[in-house]
Amino acid sequence: MVSEVPGKNGKTKFFHMSSNEWVNDDVTHFMKSGNMLRSPANARLSEIAMFIPKNPNGSKIEYDINYGSPKGTIAGYKFTDLLTQILYLAPCNTQIATQNMIECIKKGATPEGHRIVEALIAGLTDKYLLDEDLDLEYSSVNELVLLPGTNLITKDAVDFKKVDELYNSGAWIKLHPITAKVWQTMLESKYKGRVVKSTASMYPIMKKSKKVYFTLSSETGCAAVLLGKSIGLIDNKEGKVGKTFDAVYPSLDRCGVKDKLINKFAALMSHPESGLITVHHENKEEAVNRFFENMKQYRHVKLSKKPGEEGDDIIDQELKQQLGNNQP
Repeated sequence: MVSEVPGKNGKTKFFHMSSNEWVNDDVTHFMKSGNMLRSPANARLSEIAMFIPKNPNGSKIEYDINYGSPKGTIAGYKFTDLLTQILYLAPCNTQIATQNMIECIKKGATPEGHRIVEALIAGLTDKYLLDEDLDLEYSSVNELVLLPGTNLITKDAVDFKKVDELYNSGAWIKLHPITAKVWQTMLESKYKGRVVKSTASMYPIMKKSKKVYFTLSSETGCAAVLLGKSIGLIDNKEGKVGKTFDAVYPSLDRCGVKDKLINKFAALMSHPESGLITVHHENKEEAVNRFFENMKQYRHVKLSKKPGEEGDDIIDQELKQQLGNNQP
């Protein structure tokens, strides 16, 4: 199968489709982002991705996906990019991923972790090529609501009652770079006078705000933490959509460590076992290996189907074969 991908010079490039999606792959990002061009800053992530094994601990690993594993087990791994500077590695088991991050936070931040945080702050830039001059129109932003892309809005990922309340109290609404035209029109009509355009750069606006709201699927919350902003969530609790960072934010909130969010984040940077590997880690290969080595303490299972798909009875049979009577 062949896909057409617009080139930067306006000419169309043709690529064979691949079932193995990967970071910084043109076809992968075209299928996820359409014509929205990614910033060249993302290229640095390949320095980390090159060390990710294809079958870590005998399991598959997939880019930018969400699914679960049977309780107490790991049926696969996922990874995604954030802030153009980090690859987030995680088991496809939110409970294990969250507990793992909490353990890293409790170890505390090291000087190396704080160094990495400072480097991340200095390197903050938009994932996509956006217009940085547009921030001049929004100099009075106090509270900022960052909506996800259309793909999540249409899956009821957002609590729009909460967004309405924030708007009525004076908040501005930032449209995601990947927002369909019809949704742009509807949202601009609904939140008249205080909509930040999808084409506007996020960081100049975020730096002026005092509080930032986002969903658990958004990397922007990590940027808000790095910039020392107060944060809040706008997730629809009834929504069933997968949440990319559903271990990161809860671990910061529920770890029991009484400290500033940025110091907890520095602890995650201090210990690669957290799965947050940055372009600023001096030994990226070692950092990746430390994460997967730490995951060996958990049971790994091989399933022919992902939990939640049709055929849960098949999964039960496969678990019995692999774990016997010792199922978690």
